[in-house]
Amino acid sequence: MNFKNYLNRINGNNNIYSRSGMMGMTLKELLEREKELVYQYRNIGIPEDEELELSPDVEKRTDSNGNQGWFSRLAQASEFQPTGFAVNAKKEQKYPISGKQKKLKSDNASEKAFRR
Repeated sequence: MNFKNYLNRINGNNNIYSRSGMMGMTLKELLEREKELVYQYRNIGIPEDEELELSPDVEKRTDSNGNQGWFSRLAQASEFQPTGFAVNAKKEQKYPISGKQKKLKSDNASEKAFRR
């Protein structure tokens, strides 16, 4: 599996928890990291240590507390390629209506098609 550029959106770090690492956690630690672990599980799963050792996109480091863990290698800004999607993206605006959000397209083409 490709772990490069994995970033946990819950806490904003690039930690990757392995199955054996989670087995070594106390129940209190697991509960404190529940949302973080669920996010990882849904996005990249819970890998085995062997899978992480074989991946060129992961490195094992020791944090400031002396705990060892797996970390995804984040791409440098120079590795990102421009896609052009921002240029071709349609603008959509949201307006609150009765507590709900409704998307309204800002282009007139959809309005003309609707009137026919």
